[in-house]
Amino acid sequence: MTLQAERNGAEIHTSEEAVCLLLDKAEKVVETTRGRYRCKVLILATGAGMKGLGMKWETWIGGGVAYCTECSTSCFKGKEIVVVGSVSTAVDEALRLTKIARSVKLVNHANMIRIGIGERRKQEARNVALIEDFVGREARGKPPFKELVLHHVKNSVKKTLRTNIILVMGGVKPFVSVLREAGIRTHRQGCIIVDGFGRTNVEGVFAAGGCASTIKDIVPACIGDGATVATCARLYLAYKH
Repeated sequence: MTLQAERNGAEIHTSEEAVCLLLDKAEKVVETTRGRYRCKVLILATGAGMKGLGMKWETWIGGGVAYCTECSTSCFKGKEIVVVGSVSTAVDEALRLTKIARSVKLVNHANMIRIGIGERRKQEARNVALIEDFVGREARGKPPFKELVLHHVKNSVKKTLRTNIILVMGGVKPFVSVLREAGIRTHRQGCIIVDGFGRTNVEGVFAAGGCASTIKDIVPACIGDGATVATCARLYLAYKH
């Protein structure tokens, strides 16, 4: 994809962090740690980072810890998986994993997920072991087996789960600090507010992918949104300039 973009005239700059956006004029300015870029149309596609749960060693991605089922499906097949979640999507992911995993346990981290009777029955039917009243404290051990240390929320009881993979489901955390300073409106969760064409509240500025959505899988976010917003941005240029 990189080579195709370069063949069509795209300039690619890597390892540069955007530190300031000047968007109040027709010509937009993006200041980075290495340079200053000017443009008539700006597309924001910063993605969204995954939130952790405050557990020790929870960021050991690739070492038996995962944050995304879509990105790691092939690694889950036939494995024992513990899902530690603080968002409702953790329930859905646990149910989905029963189709490919050997066993699935769902830890309702600090009881932050409201699980209804219907969802509980689905989990029982698909043999998802639900663990409540515990909070995840530490992920330890080396693959192929990991250990998840749990502490009871009301007393000093501790529990250790042995598993192949620990899937952390704490929701998404979009990149917003620089965007808000530039006057771009965002939702309370931090995602950029866009219309059906990917337009933000600032004329000439578009957004696509995970930074503009609280829940979206990798294919529709990266490919679907990207293609749609790029087309809308091209039409904007054609009519405005």
